Amino acid sequence: MQDTNQQLGRLEAQVESLQRQMEELRIDVKQMSDVITKWKGAGALLLILGASLGWLVDAIVKRL
Repeated sequence: MQDTNQQLGRLEAQVESLQRQMEELRIDVKQMSDVITKWKGAGALLLILGASLGWLVDAIVKRL
């Protein structure tokens, strides 16, 4: 009976630990999602600027 109680106590502690870890993971994922959402527009802008600059450089090189 003592062994069963010890195992049950260990399992309860592991479940509590997993719950804390899941909460921390949820917070991390939310923060990462917020950052990605914030920078998504900037990424599109950088892509457009890079493509435009590449086109301009290509046009200049072809004329030379």
